[in-house]
Amino acid sequence: NASLFALRFWQCALSSDGINLLSQALPESVTSISIGAEDDGVALSPLLKLPKLTTASLRCCAVATQEALAIEASLSTNPCLISLSLFSCGLGDEGAVPLLRSLRHNSTLTFLGLASNRLSDASARAVLEAVAPESTTNEAGKSGGEAGDKEDNGAPNRALTALDLSFNLIGGPGRRTLEEATAASPALERLELAGNPCLRAGPTASLSSAARKAIAATWEALGEQQRDEETDGVASDGQLAVAAMLCERVLAGTEVRGVGGADGEAASLAEATRRRIGALVALLPA
Repeated sequence: NASLFALRFWQCALSSDGINLLSQALPESVTSISIGAEDDGVALSPLLKLPKLTTASLRCCAVATQEALAIEASLSTNPCLISLSLFSCGLGDEGAVPLLRSLRHNSTLTFLGLASNRLSDASARAVLEAVAPESTTNEAGKSGGEAGDKEDNGAPNRALTALDLSFNLIGGPGRRTLEEATAASPALERLELAGNPCLRAGPTASLSSAARKAIAATWEALGEQQRDEETDGVASDGQLAVAAMLCERVLAGTEVRGVGGADGEAASLAEATRRRIGALVALLPA
């Protein structure tokens, strides 16, 4: 039936044999497939080999690591697939890292959805490896503290425009790695991180990269100024941390009261930065 373009399955208890038969029987006209809530162990990758498939959604399918590797292999042979969602498939870093690294050799996929897959900072590093303009050093070279041999990884990915990593386990270091990735690849315009720990790590976590860098630079400059002018180099990290907290309260419009002793010294540091608040506020979201 050459008029068939899209298939939708949800909780249909498909077996691997059934998926194989389906992939062989479907006409080449099929461009979109959506399969959801299938049991662990079902091989879904054969469906990604349909010659004109452009959109595939495999949601809540409990994809095992071996099947994730098979999906990676299918991506390399499909010249048409532009959108792939693997929402809540239990990939973990074991399944996602090889898939993300393989994007370096993919020039067609523009959207990849990996939300709710227990991904950590290791997956964020794999994103950077896929889009970084330079070859990466091998792990043996890194662990041995030597330069290591350069791997010929080919040209970096410039096709991917949207990556959904929401509701995973990505922390602050992983977020900074992903910001490096977006800086390295202008094509990667949309990065979803909602629901990750990195957006809950402190009062400034929800700010943009530019705003956080500006605040960090301000505190660094303040620390240098305070050491030069008032403390002869003995301003403690604890005092600066309390001062940072106080200034963040100022940014939030909270009045600072009753601060004395060692915290009073920190409060003086916070007071010294009030002149900088106007410039910082301009960086905050409306």
